Amino acid sequence: MKRLLYGGLTLSLFFLLVLVGTANSGPDKPIELKLNTMFPATHPCAVHHISYVPEILKRRSGGRMILEVYYADSLFKTRDAFKYLRSGLFDMAYTWTTFHPDETPDLVYPGDFPLVTNIKLLKKWFHAPEDSYPDIVDPLWEAYGLKVLSYQPNISWYSWSRVPVRSLSEMKGKIVRAMGYGSIDTLYKGLDLPTVQLTIAELYEALLRGTVDIVPTPYENFVGFKLYEVAKYAFGPPFANSMSNYLIRMDAFNGLPKDLQEILVDSFREGQDRWFDEYWDLQVKLRAMLEDKGVTFYTLSDADLRETNKILRRYTDSFVKKYPWAARFREVSERYSGPSQ
Repeated sequence: MKRLLYGGLTLSLFFLLVLVGTANSGPDKPIELKLNTMFPATHPCAVHHISYVPEILKRRSGGRMILEVYYADSLFKTRDAFKYLRSGLFDMAYTWTTFHPDETPDLVYPGDFPLVTNIKLLKKWFHAPEDSYPDIVDPLWEAYGLKVLSYQPNISWYSWSRVPVRSLSEMKGKIVRAMGYGSIDTLYKGLDLPTVQLTIAELYEALLRGTVDIVPTPYENFVGFKLYEVAKYAFGPPFANSMSNYLIRMDAFNGLPKDLQEILVDSFREGQDRWFDEYWDLQVKLRAMLEDKGVTFYTLSDADLRETNKILRRYTDSFVKKYPWAARFREVSERYSGPSQ
């Protein structure tokens, strides 16, 4: 299989955490963390990742730290998370850089590079003794006063449509809408199909009404937000991947006891690794479920895949030229590139 492209589009994946009780907690009172997520409790990103962290954190801290998760944006809208972090209104957040490209232009990154599509290779890179993914990317966040607790990779970005699309030529004249920016957005612009950013609810409604033809998103969001009810066709293989982050303000992190700093990071990283370990089997199950629900999958030709690679390579070359750190990222990423399982 051709090396696929790691896209900086993702939805969705965007959570907000509120750190409360730190200043007022007595020696025996646990520090309480509140997490807002845009995903419903049944969403695969919730079931197979963040839902694990509360128990992990409680166990590792011996009850000194407690995390409560609020699903489906029951605290606030997730698109405001980065703004809230920067203002200090909230201390922790799960964010996706493509929701705030103007604020973090140098971080609308890895997604826009040819990258690994094999989840086992990606996990290996995350745990590499040197030049690991966090080694390269964490300092970029620290420049914004934020520390990365863990990452959320999604490597199965397909394009989903309400009408059959089997080639790039059949995409001409179609209306494309998405969430976020990045390589998917760049790809469609390169095909003269500019995108407009919508919320997931707006995407569902537009597909239902027939005012949108194509929506790019990973398996997890297509299933988790039930877009299969209004789009019955998929074409790939995956054009892109996305990476999002759980973050904490450095001031808030440094205000925690040293041992709890380590426990907090280790707990989120353990949840991250469980996502790595379950991801491939999850994709197999989700595809089987979608086929049972009548979704038809098409595979683009080698010629079409070469064209998509060419469009995205032009963009990544310009990004590397503008942000020199990205040259190292691209070089190292190619050591861990490989076909999907």
